[in-house]
Amino acid sequence: SVSCSIGMVALDGYEGDGAEALKDASIALKRSKTMQRGSFTVFTRKMGIEIRERATLMQNLHRAFDAERLFLMYQPQIELNSGRFIGMEALIRWLSDEG
Repeated sequence: SVSCSIGMVALDGYEGDGAEALKDASIALKRSKTMQRGSFTVFTRKMGIEIRERATLMQNLHRAFDAERLFLMYQPQIELNSGRFIGMEALIRWLSDEG
């Protein structure tokens, strides 16, 4: 069984250059493969925004790690009925300039 996944960019009204169109088609192809193999996906502005936001988040996280802005916090787990301590969660917190 052979299938084909396709990522497309509608060039009508497209404002980017050829290199950007190829990047956007690649984003659409990855989305197509993730959602359902053997399908096609047309690139949308929303996809571009999502992928750029994710890339920015990852860059900021790497910088925060390098700047030692990640720290460990412990949070108790309490049984609601009895108020009894039953465990603890270890959480990594990120101290960012935005709060």
